[in-house]
Amino acid sequence: MNRLMWLLWLILLTISNISLFSQENNNEDITGIWYTPEKDCKVEMFYKDGKLFGKFVWFEEPNDEKGNPITDTNNPDTSLRRQPLLNKVFLWDLVPAKKEDKWKNGKVYNPRDGRSYKAEISLPCNDTLIVRGYIGISLLGKNSVWTRVPEEFTRKK
Repeated sequence: MNRLMWLLWLILLTISNISLFSQENNNEDITGIWYTPEKDCKVEMFYKDGKLFGKFVWFEEPNDEKGNPITDTNNPDTSLRRQPLLNKVFLWDLVPAKKEDKWKNGKVYNPRDGRSYKAEISLPCNDTLIVRGYIGISLLGKNSVWTRVPEEFTRKK
């Protein structure tokens, strides 16, 4: 009986370790460059201090009608309205959820309306990212589906 218990514990420990390692690897897949739904913007997803962040790294139209870089004109803080949107971190503090391929408890800033929302992200497959911004509870929100930028378009030359 004692040998059987040890064998069961060993099997259980092995299965739990496989599960932990596979979650860690899948969570790393989220990093990289992503297109927003309109493909007029690219976002870099990256980890910092164990949390997930996103920043704008490319705009199809990077300048306004006067030729100046686009800025955060709708920011509620008037002192930040002249801040360029390029390289602005607008998605922050997401942490891995218990469910594999999901991040939660973050915030997302929408420069179109100047508001910040609670955020969660899921990675249903390697090339699709679902970003959900919401107020209060997740049911009161909106999904945005992003696609991974192919690696050949992200390499530095």
